[in-house]
Amino acid sequence: MEKLKSWHRLDNSGKIYPFYLKDNVQNLFRISATLFDDVDPAVLETALQNSIKRYPYFNVCLRRGIFWHYLEELDGKPTVTPDSDVLIKDIDSIETYGYTFRVSYYRNKFSIDCFHALCDGNGCMEFFKTVLYEYLRLSGQSVDAGDKIRLPESEPLPDEAEDGFLKYAEHVGLFKMKGIDELRGSAAYTFDDPRFDFKGSGVIEGFTDTSALLKRAHELNTTVTAYIGGALVYSIYKAKITRREGNPPVVLFVPINLRKIFPSRTLLNFSLFSRVGVDVNGEPSFESMVRRVEERLKRDAKKDVLQNKINVTAKTERLFLFRIMPLPLKQFIFKVSGIFFGNGKKTMTFSNMGVVNLPEEMKRYVYEISIMASTAKTSPRALTTVSALGKTSFTFSRKTCDTEVEKEFFRFLAADGLDVTVRSNYWEA
Repeated sequence: MEKLKSWHRLDNSGKIYPFYLKDNVQNLFRISATLFDDVDPAVLETALQNSIKRYPYFNVCLRRGIFWHYLEELDGKPTVTPDSDVLIKDIDSIETYGYTFRVSYYRNKFSIDCFHALCDGNGCMEFFKTVLYEYLRLSGQSVDAGDKIRLPESEPLPDEAEDGFLKYAEHVGLFKMKGIDELRGSAAYTFDDPRFDFKGSGVIEGFTDTSALLKRAHELNTTVTAYIGGALVYSIYKAKITRREGNPPVVLFVPINLRKIFPSRTLLNFSLFSRVGVDVNGEPSFESMVRRVEERLKRDAKKDVLQNKINVTAKTERLFLFRIMPLPLKQFIFKVSGIFFGNGKKTMTFSNMGVVNLPEEMKRYVYEISIMASTAKTSPRALTTVSALGKTSFTFSRKTCDTEVEKEFFRFLAADGLDVTVRSNYWEA
């Protein structure tokens, strides 16, 4: 008799992402490690297969149900593949044997591309660190995980797969809910540059010293995230805004890790976006933009504001009529309402993953870590940053031929006293 496969629901936030697959939009992100030595594909594949046992909630494929998409257990083993020259390309479930992530390698670098329905960047980073640790161990390196790595042989914790949204959502009447307008947003400046007519993304990546970046942010009495966000808005303003008045605001989508405010060990999705709108009319200064970004992020990180957004996000799970609604109708309502994503309601996404801490013994074998996000023709630019091993990476991915925003951003950092190294995959106009 054939064994019945186990299945589980997508988390509350993860349910949203499959709705956009029909529009050929896969919300992906990529985490990469560049090592000092070339990657051995056979060892990497064994490390991946050992590590996935520790993360059973990632050993799944996406299925389409009558009412919702859901995740089903896979019997096979994940494999690794040579990296493509099309960076962060869509995940083909046939090529990955059903997995919603892909592990690839090129010379001394390996990467994990992950579909956002499975988890957010924080959850995937834990999986990524386990694979990295196991790869180094199997390669014969002496590495001590300490308390910074989930070991492949350790037991999964039940609350690592909890739905943080349902855990913390309050029971609020539909007509008493707050935060719907916050999630829906309003008009924003959008890029009208010509798009690539082929798959993949143009990528421009820069690195700077983390301590120097932190020092510069502190000199302005602000955070690193606000400093980078202010520099990004200022670069868009300098590169793209040609009128003194009548411009819609530049709106950044900035993820907020909810685990810091609502304690949870979940490795699934548990983040919300702050819509950071900045007025670009008149002659705004860089400092004024930093202050605006900082103020908005502080406001949106308040517990009561996030609680309202969690309540709205989780309401779809609890409304009886919506729960029994067929999946195609749900998909139509989500897209038309624009509550969570809406064309023309953001300029671009900016995500700062913060600091990745590796055990001291692992640092000897890893040169750098970076992260990037996918883009779509309707949302053609994204900037992701992460700090590790004393360096901060800035990774722009784009669907546009134009690179003026990226050039302006790195010129600004250099003019502001930071020593920046820049590289590209040369998808230029």
